[in-house]
Amino acid sequence: MHSEYSTLTAKKAISLLRAAAVEKGSSFNKQAKILGIGNHAISARYTNGDMRVSEFFTLANAFGQRASDIVKQAEIITEQQKANIKQGSKNE
Repeated sequence: MHSEYSTLTAKKAISLLRAAAVEKGSSFNKQAKILGIGNHAISARYTNGDMRVSEFFTLANAFGQRASDIVKQAEIITEQQKANIKQGSKNE
């Protein structure tokens, strides 16, 4: 159960990071250059919802965000989703 929660939280954090990139108008090309990787690699990281912690922190910083704030927001959203699922199963 903890592994599933961790995976969902990580995927949500990366989704929120991507939203921050869109808000800042940062293209995959620009992000790839920041990380020193190819465009395909950055796209794959967002698609898979998985990236290195150092990449996450670097990009968050580049978007003017604190990585810890993004992760905290992801945890809150995941907890809310988990509570909604539990609530839904109680109502059935």
